[in-house]
Amino acid sequence: MDLSSYFSFVASFMLFLGIIFQIPVLILLFSYLGCLSPEMLSRRRRQVWLAAFLGTSLLAPSSEAVAQLALFLPAVSLYEASIWLSRGLSCRWGTGAIAIIYKKIFPA
Repeated sequence: MDLSSYFSFVASFMLFLGIIFQIPVLILLFSYLGCLSPEMLSRRRRQVWLAAFLGTSLLAPSSEAVAQLALFLPAVSLYEASIWLSRGLSCRWGTGAIAIIYKKIFPA
């Protein structure tokens, strides 16, 4: 392995890890807006795990199992942490910001 392929591997690995670490931010944003609920996230857990496995196997910078696991485990653990955070914060947020705004604009 020469130096340029090593730097290419490390740069692509860091890029994909950076993208994966945005998962909780996006899930909490959509939970706050009322687009996602903790119950829906829990129900879709199997599909998300499968999508994470397939996505990390396609996006891994090499075909080694260690690189795929190094991307898969943070993705799944961050998804599970997002469910936990969304469940904890949904009590404070109520039904979601979009639902509240919609009810104020269009009262029943």
